[in-house]
Order: sequence, then C-alpha cells, then structure tokens
Amino acid sequence: DVIGHWGSGSGDVRALSLWATDGLLPDLTVLLDLDPAAARRRLDAADKPFDRLEAEKEEFHARVREGFLSLAADEPGRFLVLDARAAPDELAARVRNAVAERLG
Repeated sequence: DVIGHWGSGSGDVRALSLWATDGLLPDLTVLLDLDPAAARRRLDAADKPFDRLEAEKEEFHARVREGFLSLAADEPGRFLVLDARAAPDELAARVRNAVAERLG
C-alpha cells in the first residue's frame, strides 16, 4: 500500500513523486510548511469529512513533512519553502517573485 509507506523518508517521497510524474521534475516546487498540529486544527475547522490522507495519524503527517523538508534541503535551488502560517497575500507574493525570477 503506497499510502502506508509514504512519508517514511525523503527517498520514498522523491520516488513516489517521480513515479507520479513519469520521471519529470519541476523547475520550482513550492513547499508550504505547516506543523502537523496546526494543520490538524485547520482541517478540523473546515468542518468537512477527511479523505484517507487527512485521516492519518499525526505521526504519519510528521513523517511526510520531514520527508518533504529533507527533499527541500537536498535541492535548495529547486524548492521554495514557505511558512504556511503567513498571510495568503504574502505567500502569493513570494511565489510570484520566485516564478518571475525563474522566468526572468
């Protein structure tokens, strides 16, 4: 089961990403980082049924987060890691600036 093993390390996250994209990698990956407890509070506040991933325990979400943060640390030129607690307008501006830099 892919979901059961997802998040066990950055290699697994990268392998799953490469599988899902048939080996393609984006020039820029935006990682909106949020600690699992804060993410859970947001999900709970949304008052909607959880899908399979959302229903996973906090340990799973912590492993997935660490996997993505590890990937970002391994490829800092390809990742833009943003604190997802920031205001949406600030996040959008930072993403626009990063994209503009790469297109410029």
